[in-house]
Amino acid sequence: MTKFTIKFALASLLLLAATPTLAQAPSPSGWSFSLEGGFAVQSETDLDGDVGSFDLHRTFVAGSADYRWNYRNSVGVSVGGGRSEYRFYDTMGTEMEEPWTDIDEMRLSVPMRLALGKTSTLFVIPTVRYNGEKDASSSDSQTWGLFGGAAWRLSEDLTIGPGLGVFSRFEDSTRVFPILIIDWNITERWN
Repeated sequence: MTKFTIKFALASLLLLAATPTLAQAPSPSGWSFSLEGGFAVQSETDLDGDVGSFDLHRTFVAGSADYRWNYRNSVGVSVGGGRSEYRFYDTMGTEMEEPWTDIDEMRLSVPMRLALGKTSTLFVIPTVRYNGEKDASSSDSQTWGLFGGAAWRLSEDLTIGPGLGVFSRFEDSTRVFPILIIDWNITERWN
């Protein structure tokens, strides 16, 4: 059994054991808690220029606590972490020395939702992230980001609005992109 398989099995068991006690439907007011996780695999993929290929295994676990004053006003904190494990192969399919080792990820976010009038809501989510190899300095591996937007409740089942994401990237560059906020109750059981 590989080191990766053991970590995935432990993370899965933690999620299965903790989710029934921590995951709650959002309450009209008070505290709510959640725990989520994921596992993704990208099978072997060719690199540009016929230099070889790579594959990727990624795990991530996050927990959050939110406090709601009412249905439309809340503030919370979310903490998460994970690992991306890359493997590189030459053109003959032989595993080669990696240009970097496994990448560890940690994230801290503070999601806020504030009512603006009777039908509109402001959303703001500042985030600080660390993505780096085991011995990388935090100043070289830290990025920040912010999601923000406003949404209007058009009907009992549909809320929609524009937003913007702004994230720093390594090498001192910043990425800005539009987002669309949609909360749609398609049926009683689907949202």
